[in-house]
Amino acid sequence: MTFYEVMEEIIKPVTLGKGVGYALMKNEAWPLAASTMVCHSWADEYQQLLDTILSSGEVGPFWVSALAVYQPEDKPAISIEKQMGELPTGAFASVLGLSEKLLVIITDIPQQRSRGYVHRRMWCMWEIYSAAQAGIPVEYISYRANRPGRGWVDPFMEQLNADLGNYEPVDTKCAQCGEPVWGKLDPTVERILPKDEVVIREAIIGPSKVGVEAAAPEKKPTQEEDPAEEGPPSGGPPSGLEGGFDTLNRVVEKTRMEALIKRGHWSFVGDTRPGNHWFHTQEATRIKTLAEVCQHLGEPVPEDSGAQFFVSPVVPMAVHGNVIEQNIMESLTPNGKLAMIGN
Repeated sequence: MTFYEVMEEIIKPVTLGKGVGYALMKNEAWPLAASTMVCHSWADEYQQLLDTILSSGEVGPFWVSALAVYQPEDKPAISIEKQMGELPTGAFASVLGLSEKLLVIITDIPQQRSRGYVHRRMWCMWEIYSAAQAGIPVEYISYRANRPGRGWVDPFMEQLNADLGNYEPVDTKCAQCGEPVWGKLDPTVERILPKDEVVIREAIIGPSKVGVEAAAPEKKPTQEEDPAEEGPPSGGPPSGLEGGFDTLNRVVEKTRMEALIKRGHWSFVGDTRPGNHWFHTQEATRIKTLAEVCQHLGEPVPEDSGAQFFVSPVVPMAVHGNVIEQNIMESLTPNGKLAMIGN
């Protein structure tokens, strides 16, 4: 059951007419002040989302926006738009200002629902950008996905490499709000932007540059060339961010780079000895992706990460599979990181 289905089948019917969000309805006698904001996709399987939050090591209380905001939209005076207020101020900014951390949850969203990946959701991108700009720690937590025939898989790594197995940079201009159409889209059909997506786009590029945009091809949304690429007028909202989408993309991408560096060899609990083929494959993917993210950002590759190997002209970036694994082993053993972990 996805979070979309939970909202439609449980949360909205249960809270209908009450005028308060699900969280406050449950905690009415003792309201809780959130200390950790949760960023996630509504395409998540609800149980995976819950399990990942509970296994994060954080104790909360947690702010899950969809559960905190009154969702039924049956009372104009407390519409979602009015509850959230304007960006970059409003209720979202108030909650973020009281939070100690932003927890970005990455669950095992199947390929056919890939438009639900966190980096393709407009609200998620705005939340990550806002937290990073405010100096609030951003931590990516993955669901422990165990697939038949493949074993443990890290969804964070898969979503970073969502372009047919290749690294896919953050492109907020192509992100969306609202429930995606999971099937094949007709590129000739225009997409009317949801209200909340309009609000976020206005905060990024200014209201004069936001309108009706073309529907996406199957992979991800594409848009007409936007004059905001040259940079919106200076002065911040309501004129938008200086640098527009490029500014937001870079800030979010840096949080993903930092997450790759932090993950290292501790992403999963289990057998991480050098003889573990699964570990080598996952680590090879992490290091290669870190090198690609650093190159995309123009940032130096951390010297002790092993990723500098992949920006060397000796090994082309297109090299995959066992060659990568073999080269990593040669560069990090016998006195390197892998050998140390095996001891």
